[in-house]
Amino acid sequence: MSSLNDAYNLQPVAWKSPTNVAVVKQWGQLGLQLPVNPSVSFTLNRCAATTRVDFRLRKRTDAVPFSFLWNGEPEAMMDILLKPFFQYVFERYPILRGYVYDVSSSGECSRQSIRSMTAAIVSSLALCLVQLHHRLQGDEKWPRPDEAGSLARLGYGSACRSMHGGWMIWGRTPYVGLSTDDSAYSINDLVHPSLHALGDTRVLLHNDTPCRVIPVIPHVNDASALTAMRAARACENTQELVDALKQGDFSVFARLCEQEATEMLALMEQTALASASVLERLYVLFAKVQQYRSLTSVPVCYTLDVHACLHLLYPLSHKAQVVKWVDEEFLIDADIASVCHDDIGAGPQPVLVN
Repeated sequence: MSSLNDAYNLQPVAWKSPTNVAVVKQWGQLGLQLPVNPSVSFTLNRCAATTRVDFRLRKRTDAVPFSFLWNGEPEAMMDILLKPFFQYVFERYPILRGYVYDVSSSGECSRQSIRSMTAAIVSSLALCLVQLHHRLQGDEKWPRPDEAGSLARLGYGSACRSMHGGWMIWGRTPYVGLSTDDSAYSINDLVHPSLHALGDTRVLLHNDTPCRVIPVIPHVNDASALTAMRAARACENTQELVDALKQGDFSVFARLCEQEATEMLALMEQTALASASVLERLYVLFAKVQQYRSLTSVPVCYTLDVHACLHLLYPLSHKAQVVKWVDEEFLIDADIASVCHDDIGAGPQPVLVN
């Protein structure tokens, strides 16, 4: 019977987890990737990573406890990121130390850069590892979002924001009573139906800045005056955004999205996260969105993530109109690497392993 149990325990596991988009950004981290301010975000539907973990008993000759493949190919950036992550995993779950893990991830919307898929990869890996821990303990329950999110945060801070479907908040704030720094907390029950049904068109520009994983938003000093100013403004924007989400107020939602996006663009200029040509093109695209909205009254706005991906946000009732404009007018001469038309998703899902 024990051999049958051992064979079952060593069966691979797999999870699919989405990327997430922060409307109110997280402007720095302290300690073990704890946020300096609350952030408000949502998860996507199509843009997701599926991660499978095969594992076996570790031998003395196994110097490295894991291997990683992205779409079937080695990925040095993720090796660098995952090495300390596995140390955190083994400290939290000592029973997992005795195994070697072969991790393979693949992405939908995978033409997006791997940088922009990192949260989805780490969150899906965390779900796999928490499930394995439960299995080895003789417990078949699914990982709780808060437990897996807390672990994912240690690997890549914002990965904890990929543990729920829809809207969530990461970081303690008095405006949402159960919010916490440890992991993201779902606020779907607070959100007006009109802002649950949002489309997201994700635009990645060609960028000649070398590709690198960004585990935290870089600041010269986490205690700097500029970081403190951004964090304080984000706290104010969190309160205003939560109110707008409750009321379904798209105009306030759009203003806050674009204010935070402009701040992110300024940070990119400050820290050289993107090339000068990308920054110039983003300014042009920002202006195009505002002009289109002004001329047509179509409710569409933009935000920007730390990987220089531009996100156009709009009610799904206007999706056909916005997608037509994007494909026929908006992206002309923009030097686009990829485009992904998406919407708010349902969150992580277990994957059946053959």
